[in-house]
Amino acid sequence: LCISTKLDLHKFFSYRINRISDPKRQFTITNDGRLLVANALDREEIPKYYLSVEAVEKRRKSNNILLLVVVNDANDNAPVPYILPENCLFMEHIPAGNLPLCEIRAFDLDTNDNGPPFKMTVSSSFQYNDYVRLTFNKSTLYD
Repeated sequence: LCISTKLDLHKFFSYRINRISDPKRQFTITNDGRLLVANALDREEIPKYYLSVEAVEKRRKSNNILLLVVVNDANDNAPVPYILPENCLFMEHIPAGNLPLCEIRAFDLDTNDNGPPFKMTVSSSFQYNDYVRLTFNKSTLYD
């Protein structure tokens, strides 16, 4: 992103980012007005930046502009599974129809383009495959 349009404007102006608008110092600006990313951005942490950039002339007159920087999502987060209820307890000698349901769900901090829906599978080496029945409900809305 280039703030100035003429190559030699930096001889008359200097640029600076108001650090209140960029407290983590994610961005830097060059003498000729090019806005650069200084540190890796994480959309899940900060999805948008409202940067205040100031142009100052040699006579110390200044003006600023507010820039909106939108961070696009990348598929950088794995789904996080969780169980409902939080603790699934199954007592012995209880008929199968009387046992409570235990649901395994997942959420993902990525956007829907890079996150859900999820594919869940059970490893063939799961030691209790002969004792439990798993049903994957694809029609339910995901978290």
